[in-house]
Amino acid sequence: MKGIDISPYQGNINFQAAKNSGIEIVYIKSTEGRTWQSETFRNYYNQAINCGLKVGVYHFLRANAMIDEVNNLLSMISGLHFDCKIAIDCEVILGQSKQQITSNIRQFHDILKSKGYDSVLYTYSSFLQDNIDYSQLTDVEIWIANYGHNPSVTNQIGWQYSETGSVNGISGNCDLDDFSEGILIGGSNAPQAININNIQGSVTMNPIKQGENSGRVRLLQSILSVLIGGITIDGAFGQQTYSAVIKYQQIMHLVADGVVGINTITTLLSDIQHNWFKA
Repeated sequence: MKGIDISPYQGNINFQAAKNSGIEIVYIKSTEGRTWQSETFRNYYNQAINCGLKVGVYHFLRANAMIDEVNNLLSMISGLHFDCKIAIDCEVILGQSKQQITSNIRQFHDILKSKGYDSVLYTYSSFLQDNIDYSQLTDVEIWIANYGHNPSVTNQIGWQYSETGSVNGISGNCDLDDFSEGILIGGSNAPQAININNIQGSVTMNPIKQGENSGRVRLLQSILSVLIGGITIDGAFGQQTYSAVIKYQQIMHLVADGVVGINTITTLLSDIQHNWFKA
């Protein structure tokens, strides 16, 4: 899904023009540290929501007590609806050690989770490599900035591929992003129970990714076996299943990222009910 991320730097924005040009998601900077709040946030938010864009918010992390920074963010967004997970923007050292920076991300993510918010980490490739110990954050999904090529890091659900992009409705440069369905909030949708090839189970809105070994992967493989064939049903999301998911997403004109998120799940369930698709 095509996206942009914006801050007060962008000035006046024609969000309808941006949407008409193909933009689907907009991330808006709301807060920074424990006190700074964007004067354009609410205006941007209202305009983006009104024209039907999917909206997310990001907080620029600094070096304060994390509970103070979270409270600053929540004071801006409480009561608002968002389609996308909160982004924790971490890209400055501020005299901190690698462990301190990692601990800050961990705390911020966990405090948000305790309050019912899903979050992702935004950073750039070299900062992730040099200043973050990701082995302590493997449950935190990543929106990565890297200009020139997609680094495809572990748990990546977003890629900022330009900071000098041009978008209709925005004067000057703008950050450009490509998101998978994993950036979207799953919500509280109830699982859908189905029975395929005598294997019964439920498909939840949590994305299914390569490397998972579970009953729901086995169910996914059973669906793909009916729809396109040539799949081993063993519950392990390996290369064969990944390739089948990519093939299916391409044919159905979905985001071909190999991640089975909300849109892919919905399309699969619709197809299996009608049983019309066969590659």
